[in-house]
Amino acid sequence: MRPPTKLHDDQVVADEPPPDAWCLFRLLLDRHAKLRRPQVLVEPFATSAEGGAGEEDLAVLAAAAEARAILVDEGRVTLRDARALSEFLGSPFHADRVEASVRALQDRVAALPEARARACLLELSSLVNAWRSGATHRRLEFSRLQESWEFLLAWSATVTRAPDDTRDLRSFSRQECGDSKLMERHLGRLVSAARRARRLPEEIEDREVCRILGLEKFPHTVSVSGLVPAFAFAGSRQRHLGLHPDLVGELPLRPFATLLTIENYASFNRHVREAMGEDEVVVWTAGWPSPSVAAVIRHLAPLAGRCLHWGDIDVAGAGIADAVWRIAGRDLGLHLMTPEIALARGTPHRGRALSVDPASPARPLMDWLTSRDACIMEQEELDPVPVLDGIAEESAA
Repeated sequence: MRPPTKLHDDQVVADEPPPDAWCLFRLLLDRHAKLRRPQVLVEPFATSAEGGAGEEDLAVLAAAAEARAILVDEGRVTLRDARALSEFLGSPFHADRVEASVRALQDRVAALPEARARACLLELSSLVNAWRSGATHRRLEFSRLQESWEFLLAWSATVTRAPDDTRDLRSFSRQECGDSKLMERHLGRLVSAARRARRLPEEIEDREVCRILGLEKFPHTVSVSGLVPAFAFAGSRQRHLGLHPDLVGELPLRPFATLLTIENYASFNRHVREAMGEDEVVVWTAGWPSPSVAAVIRHLAPLAGRCLHWGDIDVAGAGIADAVWRIAGRDLGLHLMTPEIALARGTPHRGRALSVDPASPARPLMDWLTSRDACIMEQEELDPVPVLDGIAEESAA
């Protein structure tokens, strides 16, 4: 005995609707597939002619009970064996379908280069565990196998991307995943995975996370001001130029006193106009340094007598300072970023720590920002201070 099926032209085989018993069986199997733990499933149903059941329903119930798929009691039907009921319906068992998807996805990941396969094992494990428990992971169901594979492919490429890789999003996606728009389709999932992997707080906007990952559609120019002879406006307090990262290595640069990186655009412009020194180069990081910004910092840092960073006094600001330190590859001072300044003018707020190297100059600030006494403050609340004055004030504090 089989449930009604459909022809290829979508015309139902029988003129009358499917018997209620078949609908009940599908309901029981759907509920069983969505459960995260074993559970007895019971549904009310007319199990006798006196209760209103038709002859066909009674025959179907009897056949399923004989197949040891269900238990029929007065006024209710209990699921006895989900696999047996699937076989009775002539459909693949849900768990078998899940395992088929799991094996297919694992085989595809195993075929990746070793480093990329390792990089996506955590996300793969999360997908498998969710599917086996009847749930989804990053809104991906076991039936969406191709979409799940695309996400893992994109994530493995993102995680193993070299720090100095400045390819734009479309080129990177095309060359690493075979589809120029694949990463854009999964951008939300990539951002979510990055927050989990790097313990990034929710306060960091998605566009900033994309910048951290280097997932930008086009390498942006980097705003730079200072003693750059080729710019023909050395020492200007009024202007800055957008410098393409590919150009910085070709400029005839000489050593200079200070490299100051600044997180926010308003503070960058004000510092250039009001506080920049004569032998100082200032770079706007635009929040978390993108690959373009990183390329410029990496080239300028060895030429500077000292390197400083000025940003918000909060967890994200400390994280950005840590990122600049790692990019520069040398000692980095924090300009106007002390607990004393935040305590005097900031707002009490205890943040959730980001992962920062113990040797990082941002580590003490990060530790304080996650303590009970922590306060936060945006850098725009402060007026610009020349770097030498700022160093003197912080030393005194």
